[in-house]
Amino acid sequence: MDEMMEVPKEGEMTDVFLDETVSEADSKIEGFGNDASKHSVGVWCEPVVEVLSVSLRNINKNSNIMRSRAIYANIFVVDSMTNKTNTKCVIYERNVQGHEPEIIPFDGGTLSLTGPDDIMSMDRPFIGLDIFDRVVGETIVNGFKPLVKTVDMAKQNHTFEQFNKLMVHGHHESGCSAELEYLALTFGVFATVEVQLIKGRGNKRRIGEEKEEKGFKVYGTISASYNLLCSESKVNRIMLFETKEDSNDFKWVRLGCPLALSRSVVAVPAYSSLTIQVELWDFATKKLIVQGSNKFETTNHRAEKTITGLSNLDAEVTIVWEKPFKLDDPVAKKSINCGIHSHFWAPHAVEVFSIFIGRETDKPLRLHGMVAFGGGPGGFKLFNRCKDDPFILDPGRNLLPLKGPNVTLAGGDAFEISVDLEDVDGLVSIKGIVSSGYGIDHHQGGWFNRLLCSVIKGVYRSHAYFLQGASRRWSFRRHR
Repeated sequence: MDEMMEVPKEGEMTDVFLDETVSEADSKIEGFGNDASKHSVGVWCEPVVEVLSVSLRNINKNSNIMRSRAIYANIFVVDSMTNKTNTKCVIYERNVQGHEPEIIPFDGGTLSLTGPDDIMSMDRPFIGLDIFDRVVGETIVNGFKPLVKTVDMAKQNHTFEQFNKLMVHGHHESGCSAELEYLALTFGVFATVEVQLIKGRGNKRRIGEEKEEKGFKVYGTISASYNLLCSESKVNRIMLFETKEDSNDFKWVRLGCPLALSRSVVAVPAYSSLTIQVELWDFATKKLIVQGSNKFETTNHRAEKTITGLSNLDAEVTIVWEKPFKLDDPVAKKSINCGIHSHFWAPHAVEVFSIFIGRETDKPLRLHGMVAFGGGPGGFKLFNRCKDDPFILDPGRNLLPLKGPNVTLAGGDAFEISVDLEDVDGLVSIKGIVSSGYGIDHHQGGWFNRLLCSVIKGVYRSHAYFLQGASRRWSFRRHR
């Protein structure tokens, strides 16, 4: 990718004057949104980081010690830029009181992460580690490190999927360090996963009354996976539940009640889908209960699907696609009552920074169609090409040139961006709408002067990505 995608940092949205003259006749749209039913709905998302693994490494290569480490630890991700609620998520917790230590080979091994179990603010995420080895009776690793988001590197070529590693060195005497691997996504949406066993539908065999009332023990695995668009690691698999047949840590399950997952929240690229794989066995009978998978398309809503079981039981999988944290922040929801923004006199303005076309094909695209903004006094075309005069998007280039507008994009009580793009050769078809929802001033105050992200999925593995901002100032800016 040889093209720079300059992303403004939060708090740096200053006034910018356009250097193009666009006539109102060329940019204004009549009857915007009349055919909205033909469009798919865009997914609101946000820049996030997902911790994939934390591993202990033996840095003393000459050591011949054969013993294992008995690990107690507290590992968490925290937003260092805010003192609001939901700014800390624990991803690993084993305490001396109430937990057994995790046994890790002295030469190194990966810890079994157990979180996050909730979404959190990620303005400036840091990770904290406090790792204690019971065998030696001392803390072996302790540190606090920043996690870099994709939008934190505005001057570099922008890759919206970035695998990063960092090392937290332990005390010199311990001969140990912690290696962290995490994935940074520009367009991330969080999914809260819930799995429960229910009576099989259409199955005439009865379940034992004792099993139905009291429950039973199970073992097996539940995992989540999704596709990445342009990274070398195409599929990322995250374990949500894992109990082995010879383990003493069996999970007690009751019908109609959610299973106790080791982690329940997963960050997913908004242009991908989430696949939940379930394989559960009955400990008492050693029979397979249910085995299968379901795929869930990313949205901002709730979805349920059932995996048909083999032993008169089914698995019901529920995915709650969370709204971006700033949109769902309780403080933002209460802003109308608190009068947080009452000192501003001007209506808000919307700034569209960039429109990014993601595609897997390495062939040039000849795009025609329209990208339009609608809201306030009317609609304006930000991109408009006819089929006889398409815009050529060469391999390695992904940004559409934005044309205008020469007036402020005032969102009014709600705004939307409509996309209708196709390739002359049929390689791309992206049609959809990104909508802000109603009551921006009253219910979404937490997003003002912040970066907003959204994705519209197309067919043929092509998607449109938006970086935009909502401002209370009469100013706007455009990035080409």
